Amino acid sequence: MNGESMQTQAQWINLYKEELGIISDRKLSFHWNTTTAEIRQLRTGKRKLSVARKLQIARALDLDPVQIFVSCEFYKAREDEKEFLKTEYFKSVIKTYNVKVPMGFYKKRRF
Repeated sequence: MNGESMQTQAQWINLYKEELGIISDRKLSFHWNTTTAEIRQLRTGKRKLSVARKLQIARALDLDPVQIFVSCEFYKAREDEKEFLKTEYFKSVIKTYNVKVPMGFYKKRRF
């Protein structure tokens, strides 16, 4: 899996809106009791989604919150941390969809 397959903060906001049938950022700002300016800042990355917002998105999408936390931070992470984050993200996806994986699957492989 490469980094490009993880959702950005703006993409999570879009998925959340779609799931709840919210058709505009203005309506989302009412839903979250905030301003459209803040939504715009969240979309551009000038502001981070709060822990509560990430949890709301996870609940609405019926996902493990780890997926949202990790993917929102992945692009800003240090290079030496990205492999760990990818592994944790993958574990969370597997857990969400209740997929059985062989023992030792997560051990680092060297090719």
